[in-house]
Amino acid sequence: MTADAELERLLPIWAELLAVPQVEPTDDFVALGGHSVAAARLTARVRRLFGVDLPVSAVFAAGTPAGLAARIAAGARTAAVPAANPALPASAGHAERPGMSPTMSPTQRLQWFAEKFSDGHSPYTIPLTLRLRGLVDPRALRRALRELVTRHQILRTTYGEQDGQPRPRIESADRFAVGQVRVPADRLAGWLRTQARRPFDLAAELPVRATLCRISTDHHVLSIVVHHIAADGWSRSILLDDLDALYAFHRGTGKAPPAAVQYSDVARVPEDPADVAWWADRLRGAPSRTTFPSPAPRPATLSDAGGLVPLEIGAGLSDRVRRMAAVTGVTPYAVCMAALTALLASLSGERDVVVATSTAGRSEWEAERVVGCFINTMAIRTDSSDDPSARELSRRVQHATLAALDHSTATFDSIVRALAPLRDPAYRPLCQVMLTMHNEPGLRPRLSGLEVQWIEVDNGGAKCDVFVDLTDDGGPLRGTLVYRTQLYDAGTARRLATRYVTLLSHMADHPERPLSALSGGDHAH
Repeated sequence: MTADAELERLLPIWAELLAVPQVEPTDDFVALGGHSVAAARLTARVRRLFGVDLPVSAVFAAGTPAGLAARIAAGARTAAVPAANPALPASAGHAERPGMSPTMSPTQRLQWFAEKFSDGHSPYTIPLTLRLRGLVDPRALRRALRELVTRHQILRTTYGEQDGQPRPRIESADRFAVGQVRVPADRLAGWLRTQARRPFDLAAELPVRATLCRISTDHHVLSIVVHHIAADGWSRSILLDDLDALYAFHRGTGKAPPAAVQYSDVARVPEDPADVAWWADRLRGAPSRTTFPSPAPRPATLSDAGGLVPLEIGAGLSDRVRRMAAVTGVTPYAVCMAALTALLASLSGERDVVVATSTAGRSEWEAERVVGCFINTMAIRTDSSDDPSARELSRRVQHATLAALDHSTATFDSIVRALAPLRDPAYRPLCQVMLTMHNEPGLRPRLSGLEVQWIEVDNGGAKCDVFVDLTDDGGPLRGTLVYRTQLYDAGTARRLATRYVTLLSHMADHPERPLSALSGGDHAH
């Protein structure tokens, strides 16, 4: 097959993944809004369509459809695979298999242990909260929610314990029921926070609960809370799309969605010992306790109780960050991560810092429409001891992140075991600060015949000391700074958020200046 043949098939895939009407052979991936999630989805399609296994970094290195087509044609770093996933059984999509004991993924096991040792302030709940205006059909909605749990086995799996280890079991959907309550409008926000913060007993409860809250005849709020062991950020849009289709079906205005592929049916790339070794080498010697100074003494044992403050980024700064990223040849994520890295280096006094981030983990094409927890945590190590420019630091972050994605079969738990750091219950291992940027498919909730509005609800948990949680879905960048309330009060967190946004702004406006010359981070040497 010639490069021209590959190119002809690649162009519509690029257009679909980057949500643009048309792509030319020489269009630049990053300039069109490409990011690591889109690159991972692109490599999954290349693997399926061409039988060629490319690392995520190959998309950025090739840069254009023409360049990637040449890489495919040349067979660079290829590993032929069948067009269809042999690990996807013919039974995929058959939801009624109660009583089975599916194998847990490494990520699920980490979620289980985290919940087991949680102090009741679990940061591992995912609230899906919808304001519904119009005349709701409660019977159709209850049936739709029940069928949603029926069709996705992961939503009706419990996690008992035997000899200190989790034992998952698929339950009947009969155990799921939709609650109904009446809440005055002035008490709604508090009620929603309570729902989001209520922990799950994973041994006894399904990892999902749903309650329809009636405000008035034509005003309801639907609260769905899912535990992270059963879903991730990517899963939210799948669940909402399925709920929309099922609600329309039970109202008699739409067709039932096709059978769902199950989480347990999707092949996962096995952990490569070479990837674990790469990570151990990459992180060896890095400081394992780098965090922002706290006005409070560090407790002997950490609580997961958290608070959040908004990051006031706005449309203007978002545009400037994107322009800097495009000129630099990096993603907006790299610029935002560079700003957090620079701020952490400045305030901690440590120039060699490690900041956690997460990857979607959906390396197989089939996984794109599967509800489940696929994410993996990665530790991004960056050195700023030579006082680089903002542009150079962003490039270093991009390089480190792409290298990490190319070795992403290693789980965070395996990396920690390989490095064997001294364990201290006052610190999370390896990383105490984290940044994520959500650029998975955007949330567009709909329900037939209703006006639907998404409501953000804080689950009250903190996964680490400081967590910068950003979303880039094509509009202005937005986000929050989540903080551990044992260490920081709201005023300290607001000042930290302001300093982060200020430094991000100055980096975007003066990308060639060294970090020490940028205010906001006060990167002194």
